[in-house]
Amino acid sequence: MFNKRVLVAYYSRTGTTREVAHVLAQNVTCDVEEIVDKVNRKGIFGFIGAAYAALRGLPTQIENTKYDASSYDIVIIGTPVWAGHVSCAVRTYLERNARNFKKVAFFSTASSADDDKVFIDMEELCAKKPLSVLRITGKKVKSGEYEKEAKKFIGEIIANQNKG
Repeated sequence: MFNKRVLVAYYSRTGTTREVAHVLAQNVTCDVEEIVDKVNRKGIFGFIGAAYAALRGLPTQIENTKYDASSYDIVIIGTPVWAGHVSCAVRTYLERNARNFKKVAFFSTASSADDDKVFIDMEELCAKKPLSVLRITGKKVKSGEYEKEAKKFIGEIIANQNKG
């Protein structure tokens, strides 16, 4: 039986990561927190600025969150991959909450599935080894092919919940 308090926290510039977060939330009882970047990242200039900031490892201004991460047994954190790195909004969220996380799991959305660096960044930022990680390409999100992977990811989190 799985009776842990779970939070899914994510940032999404285009809606792709948001879609994955909500599918994950359908597979486990949880609260869902959208991390909102106060910087306008829309359009081509927003895209270029986002990639530059991610490459430089820069934080950003995010809105205050609704949920207190310390109230949850597991926080599942999702980010788009920008220039091979964690998004600025998720970087800021991880930096702010590093001491509040009990256990974490990570997911990312990217144009390619080769994004291990993003998970290394996330692990270093929150000083926690993830229970599981999930990489989803934008192509899989558009086709809906990722839903089985999402269920498997939640299953791995449940199976690994007593580790660490």
